[in-house]
Formats: sequence, structure tokens, C-alpha cells
Amino acid sequence: MKKNRNLLKTWAALTAAALFAAGLSACGEDTVSSGTTIGGKEALVLQTDSDLSLFLYNAVDAWNQGGASLSDDFMPVEVEKLPTDSEERAAALQQTRTELMAGDGADLFLFTMPSPMGSEEPAESLFPDPNQTLRSGVFADLSDYTKDDPAFAACVPEVMAAGAVDGRQVALPLSYSWAFYYATQENLDLCGIADADLSQGPAEVAETLEGNAKGVGNAPFFPSYILPALPQPVDYDAGSVLVTEDEIASLLHTFRSLAVASSAATEESGTTMTTPFLTYTPANAQSDLAEGQTPRCFPYLSTDGTVSAVVNTFAAVRGNCAHLESAYAFLSFLLSDERQKDINPSMEWAIPVDTNVQEAAAYAAIGVQAWDVESGNVTDAEKTAAQSYLDSGKPLGSVRILTDADWQIANMVPPYGPPDEIDAEETAANIYAALEANASA
Repeated sequence: MKKNRNLLKTWAALTAAALFAAGLSACGEDTVSSGTTIGGKEALVLQTDSDLSLFLYNAVDAWNQGGASLSDDFMPVEVEKLPTDSEERAAALQQTRTELMAGDGADLFLFTMPSPMGSEEPAESLFPDPNQTLRSGVFADLSDYTKDDPAFAACVPEVMAAGAVDGRQVALPLSYSWAFYYATQENLDLCGIADADLSQGPAEVAETLEGNAKGVGNAPFFPSYILPALPQPVDYDAGSVLVTEDEIASLLHTFRSLAVASSAATEESGTTMTTPFLTYTPANAQSDLAEGQTPRCFPYLSTDGTVSAVVNTFAAVRGNCAHLESAYAFLSFLLSDERQKDINPSMEWAIPVDTNVQEAAAYAAIGVQAWDVESGNVTDAEKTAAQSYLDSGKPLGSVRILTDADWQIANMVPPYGPPDEIDAEETAANIYAALEANASA
């Protein structure tokens, strides 16, 4: 294990050093065009992963068909997807990284973070640690464009700050998510749990659930709990870890209590009660509403008393892109109300960064159709559920971009075994070692 960790640190350090050198050259005066054309017109190349969302498909199609009427800087966009075959993907990743270090290749990049709830290990990302890559200087500073852009101004400031490095906006987050508690009002009443009981930190909530639940449940222990519980755990500038092994072990003990107690509460009341989860939408809400119950979401506070969030999708522009104005025009289009409305939490597992469309997204998260919202055909229970969904993301604190290492860290915790079989101290030591390797790289 130690040998593998050292290899990881060496590879990451070499990659970061190479990207940093590339970033210095990319900041020079020479600009490079991709040379791609669509219908005889020079086009921007956008590279993304093979798991392309409906949001991006629709946006690229709408831009290529109508972008010329929206912006004087219009250029069509050609999407280049990374392959799924492991050997082909490895070769494509190597080529892309080499081109970027040479100041060549695609003009735009769109990243989608791997889900920590996935049952299988995700394929290696284009940049295993986007945070290090953003700091390398290979991507363009978009600050001169964002400062006067109404679409950017309408976005959640804390989320957009996750794409900034030392005051430079080098990436644009497009969607994000957070964890929350979910319960029906009927469940809370039957279990004698007040709203205030679910408005505390994880340890206090676990104690309350244990005190109100009769018997012991056997809920699955989902590894993603560790992610929202921790604000940014790594100081990249100092190369240090911001949490201790004891703090991580304490969180794991708390999660064990939450899993057991909430399962017992559900069995006792016969209604839905879940511990915090990072699926971004209460999957039971639609059926609970149909049964006349009132779904509720409550903030899942992290160790600093705020709600931690993660960026799901973000975009960046190659540092020496020859068509920076056109590239930003397309990115601004992705932030517009019309395009952000396509980010549906029930499909994308994320919420749009555009505050103008978040209310509509909240209704979509609980299964209420857009036409019912627009016509005012919503019930009081649906209004309560939608508002509580939005409120569960406040107060917003740390917003971070996940890495491949974060996925590995989350899955160091056995995901489905009985909670009482988890060795919290050993698991905490492994998680801390992985964080340390990531930070020092």
C-alpha cells in the first residue's frame, strides 16, 4: 500500500510540475487555434467525457443553431468525447495532456465529477486532481469577462468561487450539489423528532435519533457520507491536511449511529426516514406526496456548522486559446437561464448554479412537472417540500471540486456491510494517509 501511495505521489508531482511549466508558456503572447471547422466555418473544440449529459447535448445544439443571433463573437462548437474503452481512453488521456502541456489541442474542456455513490470504480478522469490543474496556469483567466457578465452575476457566488485561484476565475462551475436529511413530516411526528433536532451537527442528530428510536435498525452505511461532512480537507498551497485522524474517526462513529438509528426510526413509524445522502434529490418524494405525506429536507451541517457542497460540472478554456472571446461567449450561454433550466436534479443529480432557475429545479427534484409549477397547480405539501429542498443547502460554506482521490477515499469505507463491523480507527487512518498523499503531491 505504501509503495503504491509513493508511486501516486510521484506521478501526481510530475504531472503537476509539467502542467505548471505548460501554464507558464500558455500565458505568453502566442495563441493557438484548434483548426477545426464545421460547415466551412472555423469551430471551437470542446473536450468532455463520454458520459455526456442531456444539458450539454441540448446546449451545443442550441448554440450551433442560434448562437450567431446571440453573440457577435459566435463560433460553432464541435464536441470531442473521450472513449470508454480502457486502452483507447488511456491513449486519449495521454494525448490530451501532452497537447495541453504543449499549448495545443481542444479550446474548451468540460468536466463532470465522478459520483461517489457509484457501485463501480469510475474511469480515470482527464485530470485526476482538477484543483492542482486549475492552479497550474494551463487554463485562461476569465475574470475580465465574468466581471461584466449578467449571467455570471446571477450565479451562486460561493459556488463560482470554487473555480477561482488567487483572484483569477480559471473555471466556471455549471452545477453543484450537497447532502441533506430527508424525512416526511408524519415520520418526524411519530418519532417525536422536532425540526430543531434535525438542524444540528451530525453528532447531535445521531444522538437525537438514537434517543427517539426503539430498537436497532440495519441501514446500509454509504461511503459518501464522509464527503459532505468535511469542508475542504486539503490546503493545496501549504501541502497539508486540515483534519486529523481523530476527527475522521469521530465522523465515522457518528455515521454508524445515524445509519442504525434512522433505520430503526423508519421501522418504528412505518414511513420514510433517511440518513444524509449525496444523491441530490429525495427519490421517495414523489411517492410520499402521492400518499398525502409532506416530504421535508433539512441541512446536513458539516464540521464547521455550514453546509458543504461539491461542484458537479465545470468548464475551462485553454490558456492560449486563439478565440478567447468566442469561447467565453459559449460558456456564458451555458450560464444563461434558458440553458441552466435544463439541469434537472432528478436527472442530472445536481442543481443549476443560476439562482434565477433554482426554484424550478427544486420542484423538479421532488417530481413536480414544470407546467404545473408555471400554472400554479401545486399543493401546499409540494411548496413545503420544494422550499425545504432549497433551504437544506443553507448556510452554504465550503464548496469544492472533487478529485479521483476523493472517490477512492469515500470507498475506503465498506458501503453496504453492517455498520457495527466497520473499524472506524483503521478506516480513518487510511483516509488520512490518502488525504496526506493528495496534499503533498
